[in-house]
Amino acid sequence: MTAPLSVLDRVGPFVVRDDVLPDAEARALLDWALDHQAFFAESRVHDGYYRPKIRHSRQLRDCDFTDWRQRLKHHFKPLVASLITDLGVTPFVVAHTELDLACHNDGDFYRRHIDMRTGPVDRQRRRVLSLVYYFNRVPAAFSGGALRLHAANRPLPDANGQNVPGSTDIAPLHNRLVAFPSWMPHEVLPVACPSGQFTDSRFSINCWFYATMPSASRDQS
Repeated sequence: MTAPLSVLDRVGPFVVRDDVLPDAEARALLDWALDHQAFFAESRVHDGYYRPKIRHSRQLRDCDFTDWRQRLKHHFKPLVASLITDLGVTPFVVAHTELDLACHNDGDFYRRHIDMRTGPVDRQRRRVLSLVYYFNRVPAAFSGGALRLHAANRPLPDANGQNVPGSTDIAPLHNRLVAFPSWMPHEVLPVACPSGQFTDSRFSINCWFYATMPSASRDQS
């Protein structure tokens, strides 16, 4: 008899929404990214280091992204209240919003990780809600690159020696938004892009909403 799965053995809550931006704005964002190819450099992990065995992609760096950052916040921030309800996240006031623009081309990936950091840097505020917005040429010139959401526990074999369901894959479709709690383990599966051209990449906006930590609120009172 197979033991019942605990909450940690199941993939946590997530929300998928399509056609998030008006078509013209989604195309304009892609055009802007393509025009700024020179500002994409090797992606870093949360500790600021280049670790190609963990994360292999490129991200926008040293470029003024202010206008698009504000435009995207205008679209994403009003979604927070409904996402809190849909995901069962403890209600919070947004203390900070962070955005990152990344592209994945042939062979790129990002190994399993979580977005909620727990080091000293997060004593004042912490990532609570993660959003990923996808945009690319249509039809897509790449395959793969799905967002794989994992259960908190690694899959364990059942009585028959088979792995229990421990992950869900979400395709990176143009103008699609995926939201999930920042504690949820996830990864980007390898991308196949035969042309290798930057224009054919899988582009994404990674957005994180931060909440003020309770200890920080007490310190300020």
